[in-house]
This record gives sequence, structure tokens and C-alpha cells, in this order.
Amino acid sequence: MATSDYVEGILIDRPEHLIGPAKIRFTAHSASARQNKLTAHKESVFGAREAAARIADRWHVEPIDDELPAWQAALPPSSVGRSPFFDLAISPKLSDLHDPAERADCVHALACALAGPELHVRSLPLLRWALRPALAKLELDLLFFTNTPKSGLDLPARVAKLDQVRAVYAPHLGPYLAGEHWVRRLASFRNYIGLDSLSLVILPEIGAFDGVHPTDHLGALAWPKILELAAAGWCQIVACDCHKGPAGHEVAQEATELRRLNGDERNLYLG
Repeated sequence: MATSDYVEGILIDRPEHLIGPAKIRFTAHSASARQNKLTAHKESVFGAREAAARIADRWHVEPIDDELPAWQAALPPSSVGRSPFFDLAISPKLSDLHDPAERADCVHALACALAGPELHVRSLPLLRWALRPALAKLELDLLFFTNTPKSGLDLPARVAKLDQVRAVYAPHLGPYLAGEHWVRRLASFRNYIGLDSLSLVILPEIGAFDGVHPTDHLGALAWPKILELAAAGWCQIVACDCHKGPAGHEVAQEATELRRLNGDERNLYLG
């Protein structure tokens, strides 16, 4: 493939309690793959095979079976329907299934092996899976916000809970911040991780649905901080077209800096 082409792996399924393998979906991103589904499939399988070879020392990999049935192989190439992606099932080689440090080490090994420009994996969702035994001790449901007055949870409590979650992640984010593990845009990710916890509570809400209004539950509690984030380029304050508020009604929506992150990066502590 050309140097501008790449195959990307994204976690699509993870077992809650390590019962069964996790699945990583490999998708080819190239001009030829966009034009031809069969080519996309072949490039995706190539990426999956390459990934399997690189991680075999730390991960069990289910056999890759890409053989076409004889009747399909006899058809013209344009008639052979294949998915434009390929799913690779993997499970870590662990001596202690419930040790977060050992689980995270397996994720780091995978992320290092698949961090190149032509083949990379978005491994942050796997990191969250690895840290689940430690995160399970926290009341993570307190982080989820309904953005209504009936949410029953004040903003300081959410910030305090996020501080606990960030403490679990902190020892494991170094390789991502150093550029050893792949993220979409390193500078933006570093800036994001460097934000205070109040900002990290607010930004996923701004990036979801229609944004945050100054009069809704979150906006009423944190509008000064939202204006600060807007000044830093994380969000933008625009006129709202919902026709519900008074003249000059405003809404905070995502802006350039927030768009530079993948969804699994901006929802790192919540996903």
C-alpha cells in the first residue's frame, strides 16, 4: 500500500468478564479500498494477519479463515461479495485474569506492536477493559450525566469521582502521551489529558447531541468554565435555532480542538 494508506483496528466487542475473546475490526483506508469492496476486504485481512503475527507472543489469536467457498471463487471478482472489513478475535495470555497491571501490560504490548502509520489500533478502549477490576471498585454510574435538574447529582460530586477515575488511569497514559501508542492527534490528546477534571466532565456533554445551553442543568452550573473552554478552542458559542429560548439564546457546541479527538479519546474516562 502507499504510505498515505493505512489499516486501522478498532475494538468492537469486549467480554465483560474475560469470557470469550475481544474483537478488533480492521478496516482499510485507501483510495482503492474505497472504490472496491473486495479490495477493501483483502487489505483489511492483510492488516489483520500482520497484526496477529506481531502480537502472538502476548495474545491468543483465533485462526484467520479467509478462504472463499469454491462456488464463490469461481465467480467474476465484481460478483464476489465480501465485507470491507475483517474482525480479529483475540484474548490476552494472563497468569491472573483479575490483575489490572498484568492486563494493562498486555494492552501496552499490543499498542506498541500496532502503532505505525500503515497499521495501527485505537487501543484506549482496550485499556479501559484492562483496568476494569480497579474501576469496578468505583461508582462509575455517578459520572454519567442526564443534563436535567432531576439528575440528582451535583457537579462537584462528579468532579470528585472523575478525580478517582483519573488516578486509576494516570500510571498507564504515559506511552500515549509520549507518542509510543497511537492516538489521532497527539498534541490535541496531550492538551485534553492536561485539562482539569471539571473541563473533562463538561466536554463530552458539549460534544453530544445539541450541545449545552446556559439555562439547562449543566450550563447553569458551569457556564463560566464553558466560556473558558470556548476561548481555548475546545467549543464554540453559537446562536441556538431551537426557538425555545429568549432572543440571543446561546448554545455551546464542539469546535476544532474537540473534533481532533476520536470518540474513544474524548470519552476516555466514561466509555
